[in-house]
Amino acid sequence: MKDVINTAVIDALIELGIEPIDFTVKHPADVGHGDYACNVAMVVAKEVGKAPHEFAEQIRAVLTDKIEYVDKIEVAGPGFLNFYLPRDFFTTEIIRAVTLGDKWGHNHSWADKKVIVEYTDANPFKEFHIGHLFTNIV
Repeated sequence: MKDVINTAVIDALIELGIEPIDFTVKHPADVGHGDYACNVAMVVAKEVGKAPHEFAEQIRAVLTDKIEYVDKIEVAGPGFLNFYLPRDFFTTEIIRAVTLGDKWGHNHSWADKKVIVEYTDANPFKEFHIGHLFTNIV
């Protein structure tokens, strides 16, 4: 869902004639601020010469009813866009996860690629020193 929101925000910027730049879409610390929060208005506002809150309202207007599974979009604080997902989104995903079992969430993006995971640990019988740090990093 995060990628869907991210893509929709980029499309909204393009629709507004603004070159997309780096911004974040993440779960807010306070669940009262929605399921996802985006800082795009605060990142781009200075570039377009508008107040972040005003620019966030403009983006919200473009995004309204364009993202499937987003119930509402609110502008909060200095210009955050808060996205709220409907309750049935979560029940649908849970049912899908149960139905698919082990196949849920599986993808082939790392197929045919080697991944090396190396675990390091200092010798518990010796005093830890800077030499241990070097071998753990390398």
